[in-house]
Amino acid sequence: MDADQHLDPKNRPAEVDAWLTEKLREAYGEVAAEPIPTSLLNLLKQLDKNEGSGS
Repeated sequence: MDADQHLDPKNRPAEVDAWLTEKLREAYGEVAAEPIPTSLLNLLKQLDKNEGSGS
């Protein structure tokens, strides 16, 4: 099996998936738990309001 075949999730060994999942959780777990900044929430609310009005 050549290196490019590991890029296809169907051909990737389960150990690689487990390792990758663990490393991603280590790297991004804290970030995902942080609260969303108020300024971003306000922007999202404004975008929702604009979509609802057809703008």
